[in-house]
Amino acid sequence: MESTLQRGFSSFWNFLRTLKDPESQVDSSGDDEASASSDDESRLWQENIKQISDGLYKLYEPGDARSANLDVFFFHALEFEGAHVQDAHIASWRSSSRSKEIWPQKWLSQDFPNSRIISISYDSCTRNTDEGGTMDLYRITENLLQEIVWARKEHGSYRPMIFVGHGFGGIVMKQLCVDAYNRQEAGGKDVSMLLDSIRGFFFYSTPHRGVKGLKHPGKKDGPLLRWMYEVNGHGQLARLHETFCELKELYRWLIFALAGLDSLQSALGRPGLRLPETSSRYGDSYVTVSSSHSDVCSPSNKFSAEYLHLRTFIQDVLTRVEREQLTLPEVVVGFDGPVTEVLGEHLRTHAFVGICGMGGVGKTTLAKLIFLRACRKFEFTCFVEEIQLLEGSKSDMKRKIWKKMHRRGVPVRQADRDYADDWYPVEGRSLLLIFDQVEDYQHMELL
Repeated sequence: MESTLQRGFSSFWNFLRTLKDPESQVDSSGDDEASASSDDESRLWQENIKQISDGLYKLYEPGDARSANLDVFFFHALEFEGAHVQDAHIASWRSSSRSKEIWPQKWLSQDFPNSRIISISYDSCTRNTDEGGTMDLYRITENLLQEIVWARKEHGSYRPMIFVGHGFGGIVMKQLCVDAYNRQEAGGKDVSMLLDSIRGFFFYSTPHRGVKGLKHPGKKDGPLLRWMYEVNGHGQLARLHETFCELKELYRWLIFALAGLDSLQSALGRPGLRLPETSSRYGDSYVTVSSSHSDVCSPSNKFSAEYLHLRTFIQDVLTRVEREQLTLPEVVVGFDGPVTEVLGEHLRTHAFVGICGMGGVGKTTLAKLIFLRACRKFEFTCFVEEIQLLEGSKSDMKRKIWKKMHRRGVPVRQADRDYADDWYPVEGRSLLLIFDQVEDYQHMELL
């Protein structure tokens, strides 16, 4: 058997031979070719990025835009003066792998081929310079709100949406939603549909309650950095979080927060900055990973926790949407006005609303659109597509309704159905109950 000394001498002798004979050296061209191929593939993906407005860049869209069933918007974090200020909407979402691919574009498009993936760009410079850092949060969200509404007008007004934000990008997402809620009357039905279409928020290390280490704003600090100062539960950041939490309950948005290590100094270029776990925590859906704050949104591969949690979250949202979904015509045109009229005027002041008209004019489609837009605002919901199925005794009618009843998007439990002879479970709760195919006086008497 070859001794350890002999193996060592043999290895050393082979090394000397490579110094004397260049032809015997290890050929690394294969690695170089693989690296070049990976770089070419990355460039090819990036060439497919299309700017659709000043602040919106489409990373991916299915071949038939009408087949898209989900919009996913990515909001990047703040950038310190220097690198990536101008291209943060791309650089922020590169993987930490050798190929540095734009992972939302490549990986999410593979896992969710019917989604439309858009990256948001905004003036994220933390310093007031010639390159940027002059716009405040309100101007940024005002512009982005208009651009997102415009981008969804064609084929996508009713399409579900998910917002994904890294760091301060999560603050931008929250302020945008608050702005949209406050501007519903001025913005019209498009802004209302936007809020109704949002289904979830995924936060990568967002400082919901500020950061530690920023004592006083500097003269060259931009207006966005001033939002990050620790406020001990007071000030504009705390008020924004409180308002957003109220909207979250109203619209039943799903939330997931993922945080990396608490050091922020590499992200903002200042020593001693920390993002405490309590600041990035949001609700019960909260996970901590070992990545730094800067790298938490740069997974190395599709099996990284940073990516798997987002993929699972998106799938959960789609599952919830499918539970609520009703069959609609492939093309829905001309219903925005009536839907907004019913939701904005009639349901606010009346407990009962009737939709009347001749056969074939679209009453069923209108009722379904109303249900889809309003269902998440009610604790209990029920859509009965054929009222004739309820004919029989009152007890039979109640039992049939209970079988179709949902609570927060989930079919009611058998324990609730046991009260079929009474309406005890919904007493004092909000209920949206829609009956279709109401055709004669007998049906009216049944109601």
